[in-house]
Amino acid sequence: MVLSEVVRRIAKQHPDYADETIKQCTRLIVAHLDESLVMGNEVQIRGFGTFSLRRRAARVARDPRNGATVNLPETYVPHFKVSPKLRDSVQQHAAVVFNPASLKTDD
Repeated sequence: MVLSEVVRRIAKQHPDYADETIKQCTRLIVAHLDESLVMGNEVQIRGFGTFSLRRRAARVARDPRNGATVNLPETYVPHFKVSPKLRDSVQQHAAVVFNPASLKTDD
């Protein structure tokens, strides 16, 4: 799902808010998440999960095109840890949505 789809769904559920207001709010939330991570802060959204940075150590890799070794510097990558509440919710709904018994085959 992309941001425009999120905005459409929220607008459908809350017709009293203008689409542009919803779009601005979602962009602000994403911008603040981005800013907090760039500053090295952890962002915890209770019931959803925690965004943080993980350090990836410098390492030697191989270029698959020519086999040459490449020295990769230390980097920091975004990491998301799902909350137990969200994980349980996904598991409950996934059991219904992806139930193998509900999938029909053409035998």
